[in-house]
This record gives sequence, structure tokens and C-alpha cells, in this order.
Amino acid sequence: MKFNLKHLWMIIAISIAFTACKKDEPDTPPTPTPPTPEPEVAKYNNGKFIVNEGSWGQGNASISFYWADGDSVTNNAFQKTNDRVLGDGAQSMTFGSGKVFIAVQGSGKIEVVDSLTFESVATIEDMLNCRYMKVYNNKLYVTQWNGVENGWLKIYNLDDYSLIKTIDVDVNPEKMLINNQKLYVVNYGNGGSSDVISVINLDTDELVKNQTLGVYGLKDLVIDKNDKIWILCSGKEVYEGFDLVEETPAKLVKFNSQFDAYMAEFEIGETHPYSLEINLEGDVLYFGAGFNLDGIRTFNVADETFGAEKFIDINAYGFDVNKTNGNIFVCVATSYTDPGMLYRFDPNGVELGSYTVGVIPNGIGKNANMK
Repeated sequence: MKFNLKHLWMIIAISIAFTACKKDEPDTPPTPTPPTPEPEVAKYNNGKFIVNEGSWGQGNASISFYWADGDSVTNNAFQKTNDRVLGDGAQSMTFGSGKVFIAVQGSGKIEVVDSLTFESVATIEDMLNCRYMKVYNNKLYVTQWNGVENGWLKIYNLDDYSLIKTIDVDVNPEKMLINNQKLYVVNYGNGGSSDVISVINLDTDELVKNQTLGVYGLKDLVIDKNDKIWILCSGKEVYEGFDLVEETPAKLVKFNSQFDAYMAEFEIGETHPYSLEINLEGDVLYFGAGFNLDGIRTFNVADETFGAEKFIDINAYGFDVNKTNGNIFVCVATSYTDPGMLYRFDPNGVELGSYTVGVIPNGIGKNANMK
């Protein structure tokens, strides 16, 4: 009995000592949960970029930005962010791989800026007369004029902006379309003399063919809801001095999605439009744009006869159809030296607003966050 009691007292003593030691140890604070980082928001978000060509040779090309939230415009976006001018003769802009690419034709370069900060990250040089761009598989595809000779499609690696390859196409290549692992490049020619579309295999970056269409002055192309490819052919406008010596009508031409079957062609008339857009549903074409044209017209892809109506009566130099809400943004070049205008219309062609932008606005680039 004494033996058991002795052990009991020993157990109690050890317990008291252990408890006292524990009280002397500091409490370990719980590991805090790190805060959820706020998503990065682009400096220019929920809006449209406007490419202002500028007066040729004056180095006053610029980028404007339309803010959807405030219904207002900020001009000289590139210069304000990077503390230097953009250059001479801005032609177009495109987006991809977290970057914004601006083709500055007169300065012979492509400016690359970060899509969030709009700060310059690189400049691709030796690109005189660069025109339009597409981003695919971390590569940049650029059309480039070469005077009266065949132009080029240049391909750049977006990891280090090095030139991967140069492909000869036809004279004065313009806009591009990606479909079924193919890149389609329309060629305008001199004064609309080309009837060639160049087809590139995007798996190999090899020229598949230069296909002649028999219609001239290829400028733009889109694909509709039925996977049919539509090509805007501006027609020939051949001048000797100031005299027009040869002219052919502009046309819309339709092909199947594999581009191996011609389906229809519609003569537009005496004007020579440069731009073709399509609505979100993919069933209505919009065409127009260029100096001294008399409006933007529409055409339903299901129509079998051509009766395009003037949708917006304005001398557009460039335009874009917002694929989210159907609004139309129209660029108007008021002169070769004065600030241009941006007009905004609803899907019914009713004007919603007008804004002063840079000299000779020629096109729209959409921010990825545009509502």
C-alpha cells in the first residue's frame, strides 16, 4: 500500500512540473493566411484603341483610347506612357501573348508594349511598309509591302522577337485570316492589280499556294457563321499621273471554308472600299472605308442578290463592329493635318457619341477587356 501511494505522489509531482514548464513556453502564433492578390488590371481596359496614322513624314502617329466606362477618349496613349513619340505612319495594331503590337509603317518598325502597363518592351526594326499582323502559336505574322515587287509575309518568334522566316507572296499583301490551320493573305497589288490570295500552312509555315481569283484589289476577308470565307475585292484603280486610265468594279466573293470551291460573287458598284467586318452572329457583313467613300453598307450573307443598303452615311477611313454589343466605331479623317474624329453608333446606326482623336485615324484595335 505504501509502495503504490509513493508512486502516486511521484506521478502527481511530475504532472505539476510538466504543467509549470508548459506555462513558461511562449504560445506559437497561428500561420496567417496570405491575402488573395488582386487581379491585375490593364492600364487601358474596357475600351477601344484607335490607330492614328498621322501626317506622312511628320512623325506624329499616335494611339488614342476610348473608355467605355466614362464615354471619353485619352489621346497620345503611347507617348504618355513611354515618354516618346510613336513614330511615322501607324498602320495597325493587334494583340496576343500578353502584348500589344503596333505596326508603324513609315518608321519601319513594330512597337511591342505590355498589354497591362502599355510600357514598351521591344521594337522590331527593319520593317518598312509593315501593314497588318496576326498572332498564332507564340509567333507574329506580318505582311510587308515591297514597292512594285512581290511583298513578304514575315514570321517572328515572340520569345525573343527574332525573325524566323520570310515568305514571298504577291504584290502589296494586306490583311489575313486564320482558319483550319491555314493563314490566308490577301494581296492588293499596285492600284488594285493583284487577284492573288496566298495560303500558308500554319503547322509548317510553308506557302501552300498563291491562288488567282480573277477579281482584283484584294483588301480584306472574314468568315461567316456557315464557315464561308468572304473576300472584299476593292477593284482596280490605275492612274497615270492624276488621270484614271483603268478601273474595275469592287466585288464581294464567297468561298467554302477549305477554300477549294468558289461559291458566289457580288458586284458592289463604283466605289472602292477597303474594309470588311462581320457582326457577332456572323450573318451580316459591313463594308466601306477609304478616302472619299460615301458610307458604310451592310449585306446579309444569306442573300442571293446584291442590294446592299447604306447603313451609316459617313465618309469613314476605318471602322470596327464591336463583337459584344454590336456598336460600330467609325474613324473619320477630317484632313491630312488636323485631328480626326471617332464616331460611335448603335447596332441600328443611331449615333451615340463623337470624340476628337489623332491625325488621320485609320483603324480600331480592341482591348481584350472590352465589355
